[in-house]
Amino acid sequence: MTPMPINASVIKVFLPSGSTDGVWIVERDNWNGLALAAPRSKYTELRDRPELDGPGVYVLTGEAEDAVFLSRIYIGEADVLRNRLDNHQRNKDEWNRVVIFATTNAFLNKANVRYLEARLVELARSGGRVELDNGNQPASQLQSESERASANNFLEQMLAIYPILGIDAFEVIPLSESISRGEAPLLYLSGLSAEGQGREVGDSFVVYKGARARGTVVDSYGGRATLRDGLIRKRILIHAGEDYSLADDCTFRSPSAAAYVLLGRPANGRIEWKDANGLTLKEIQEKSLSR
Repeated sequence: MTPMPINASVIKVFLPSGSTDGVWIVERDNWNGLALAAPRSKYTELRDRPELDGPGVYVLTGEAEDAVFLSRIYIGEADVLRNRLDNHQRNKDEWNRVVIFATTNAFLNKANVRYLEARLVELARSGGRVELDNGNQPASQLQSESERASANNFLEQMLAIYPILGIDAFEVIPLSESISRGEAPLLYLSGLSAEGQGREVGDSFVVYKGARARGTVVDSYGGRATLRDGLIRKRILIHAGEDYSLADDCTFRSPSAAAYVLLGRPANGRIEWKDANGLTLKEIQEKSLSR
């Protein structure tokens, strides 16, 4: 029997209506927080929950306007969640789902939720995975070292739950850290005036800073130019002689999307990305089925 990892924990998902397209309540063992999530169409069910009587942090998600990004989010905080979310329901059009973090005791207060909001905005902005609807970086600092430690512990639990609720805005694992953590195997791509390193992270594909992209694209590149042009416009792809270089780690929807951008031509990412032994991503995935 495989031993249980020492940091294993249980995350519980409760569906009050019995339907996955309704309200979700997510709790974790030995934690005083909880997450609530619902599509906009079920907001009236969510707003009746007693947790919305108090403070919390929330994320509104919607479709990105820019093809560079996987989604669009707005991060906020409130003393009384229901009041703030009612206002967004009436006046903010560009969202289709809300994820809230509240608490089962009196841990969260105005200072804590402002700090959590500021940290989430910082993480989303540095991760570069989503179109961020927040204009400025919120300024919030907890004065006490113990308060910061408690808030960061709460944040760590939040970051473990967000992906379960379909939000992957807050983490792109740096190359050095992901190697030490034993994440999915590091993969390499090489082609005409193009090369890069990347790996699968969840249901996305991360290409690491410094990757080189071919300076021109073939005629058959077609609609994929929207993504590449967006990366150039956002200065995520920057000029490097006649070609381009990736200025920071970048998350793509798939290995193929990443390969398109670097190679400047249509490409099957499961074939183009290979490990250090020359095995393609497709071969690695097929090999794992025989274990």
